[in-house]
Amino acid sequence: MTHSGHRERLRKKFSEGTLEDHELLELLLFYSIPRVNTNETAHKLIDQCGCLGAVFGTDGERLKRVSGVGENSVALIRLIAELMRRQALEQCHTENILSSETELHKYLSAIFIGEYEEKVYMLMFGKNGKFLSHEMIGDGLYDQSRITVKKAVKKAKEKGAEGVIIAHNHPNGIAHPSDADRLEAGKMEIIFRNAGIKILDNFIVASGKCVSFDGKNV
Repeated sequence: MTHSGHRERLRKKFSEGTLEDHELLELLLFYSIPRVNTNETAHKLIDQCGCLGAVFGTDGERLKRVSGVGENSVALIRLIAELMRRQALEQCHTENILSSETELHKYLSAIFIGEYEEKVYMLMFGKNGKFLSHEMIGDGLYDQSRITVKKAVKKAKEKGAEGVIIAHNHPNGIAHPSDADRLEAGKMEIIFRNAGIKILDNFIVASGKCVSFDGKNV
């Protein structure tokens, strides 16, 4: 069967909802790798990353280690990851974040969809616990993000925040705070408190879990 015939067959299977994981990825790669059989590339990507979902949370340089994957494929995969993240955020009920552990878990998990590096986010709350927005305040290791704390305080004050939740991820790690995490959290709490803003909680997101520094798992 020709490449064009195979591609049409795969598109038909997709319309029938019968594609396996590697076939879904193979079909996606049609749009970044023209006129080439992408089946082997799809299999290698899943083998490299561990599973289909992990492909969308893997950095571009690692993706490009797979033969056949170039800048266009990386851009397409990262685009899908960002679409997944935004859709997940849209489905969160932000009015219930502080009163519902389920909604808080959903929101924190959604923020980190597709993230393959450690990042720090701040959720901001105004009067009566009203959710205002979230902001990325650190890009890199949590204990090396001190330079952004004053900027984070400034952003929180600009938004009218009275309280914040700080969350960071442990890519490919465990949902447990390190000694460095706790030390940095303590320093941040002092800076925010001096600015009249309360840190309501600190969370780590990893392996599908959201865990508070006090051990609470939401």
